[in-house]
Amino acid sequence: MNSAVNRLRTPVLLLVLYFAFEVFNRYTFGWSLPLATALLVAIIYNVIRKEHGNHDFIPQTARARVTYDVLRVLIMALLAVSLILGHHIHIGGSTYAGTMAENYIEPYSWFDAIAFICIFFVLILAERTISQIALTYCSKAKTVPAKTISSIPLRPFLIASAIVLALWLPYLLTYWPGLIFGDTLSSFNQMFSGTLSNHHPVAFTLAMKLCVQSATAIGFGRTTGIALYTIAQMSFMALCLGYLSIWFIERLGVRRRFVWLPVALFGLSPYIATYSIALWKDPVFSCCICMISTLLADAVLSEKGITSRLQTVSLCFFSLIAMLFRNNGAYIVLALILLLAVASIVIHVRKKSLRYVSILLPLCISLVAYGVISGPAYSALHVTPTEKVESLGIPLNQMARVAALNGDMSDSDRAYMNSLLPLDQYKDKYRPTCTDMLKWDPEFNAEPLNNDFWSHWVSMLIRNPRVYFEAWEMQTFGYWTVNVPAAALHTTNIDGGVPRNVHPEHEIGFDIASHNLLGSETFRIALPLSSYSISGGMVFWILIAACLILIRYKKWQWMLPLLPLLLLYGTLFVASPIWYWPRYIFAAQLAIPVVIVLVYRAVFDSKSTGTPDSR
Repeated sequence: MNSAVNRLRTPVLLLVLYFAFEVFNRYTFGWSLPLATALLVAIIYNVIRKEHGNHDFIPQTARARVTYDVLRVLIMALLAVSLILGHHIHIGGSTYAGTMAENYIEPYSWFDAIAFICIFFVLILAERTISQIALTYCSKAKTVPAKTISSIPLRPFLIASAIVLALWLPYLLTYWPGLIFGDTLSSFNQMFSGTLSNHHPVAFTLAMKLCVQSATAIGFGRTTGIALYTIAQMSFMALCLGYLSIWFIERLGVRRRFVWLPVALFGLSPYIATYSIALWKDPVFSCCICMISTLLADAVLSEKGITSRLQTVSLCFFSLIAMLFRNNGAYIVLALILLLAVASIVIHVRKKSLRYVSILLPLCISLVAYGVISGPAYSALHVTPTEKVESLGIPLNQMARVAALNGDMSDSDRAYMNSLLPLDQYKDKYRPTCTDMLKWDPEFNAEPLNNDFWSHWVSMLIRNPRVYFEAWEMQTFGYWTVNVPAAALHTTNIDGGVPRNVHPEHEIGFDIASHNLLGSETFRIALPLSSYSISGGMVFWILIAACLILIRYKKWQWMLPLLPLLLLYGTLFVASPIWYWPRYIFAAQLAIPVVIVLVYRAVFDSKSTGTPDSR
């Protein structure tokens, strides 16, 4: 009997593996390739068989192992849930203006429960297999000595920055004086009317105004002034990415001649190059967040915090500019300060150490400076505050979905929703994946948002929790799913802003004109505005995986450089105005080299490795 069971064990296991992988493929990729699945199952089974009983991990206490296992199971379960949710999101129309009939959530079924088990099983197996392969490689590789955290050499940094800038110049000449969007026109209107609004950050508007005034003062026109701002933005971005290129190679300990790899990536990528000339607030903001993560990475890698005056000034500068150039920057810096303050208190109580004070100080200085600028200084300039509706994207859409579906509402809730927009119009004007069409509707009245908004939001939440969750899904899925084609294969980042440079039917005005200084339209074909980038959902799960690896290698504090990026996602998860726009998470995409360095150092540094123990 036992012999028969043993003979059946292998084919049954292979069958189970094959079924689980087939379900995983269908939910994740939407297709089935039997031969590819069979090959993958054979590889996984072979690794499992060879590694059976070999549960090598770095030395950890029993408590640390339990913590890691709990986190691993939780993260894999959440990823499995995201794959199932994403599998049911149907995008059949415009992801900006599509109606409920076009963009919706397909009904769930009993098979989704089986799919969850299969997907979770595959994810756990994949994580285990990758871990075993990595551990096998690490055990055979030579021990890598811990690398010192030295300053970045000035000359290579400047050369790398200059090369990146030079590679971007053809885009500027082709789309002179820079890519102009509807948001840009709003800033132009403020610049030339004298009425300032923080709907689009005042710092961004005033920076362009300064460039225009400088150009006109020496006899040039407004178009040249806007080009001057674009050049300044390109130079700032090139300096940040040139620094990141050298930093990446130095911190990995790779020979410096390989710096051409990140330089080529940053300089030749159409996705990044178009950002360098995009007259949005996002390019400068994103580079600042990326540089904050880079500075924090040096602080944790050195284990001494911020040690130089230049780093202190840089952290203060980048934090302040990030807050001034995008409104959610203040929330990111404030949350970072609060988290660091709590961590500092805990570490001080346990180890009598004040490690994070050197990081907290410049962050607090920048926050105070921002408070002064956005408070008294903006008041002196008579700056109109940002409209409240701009920070209520998801909550407003959740309430609108309830009204559109004629959900459960009290008489007070109905009256409140009717005061925003006539109740009979929500069904036609509600858009599942974007709030803009609703808040910009001529009949939408934003005034009631200032009175009792949150009390009605809670009241409707209690009555319609599922509808609220579905509204949140449709408003944010691009930032956490990896299996919705509309997000995973998104290429219309720049085109989504309708650049006036290539849409002549939309006028620019203000005595500003767009030109192709290279003359031939061939250059516009060779330098496209649409390009693929790694999706926001993929980047999010890369960050989560990096955190899990750092925890596994007992590098909890090394997650600090990832906090600004995760907090950036957090602001989108609670107040996103649209299902997905890559420019909102551009900072996280740029900071992937920081993630790579942290994971590499955690795994390979001699301080992090050790003799595996039995689990």
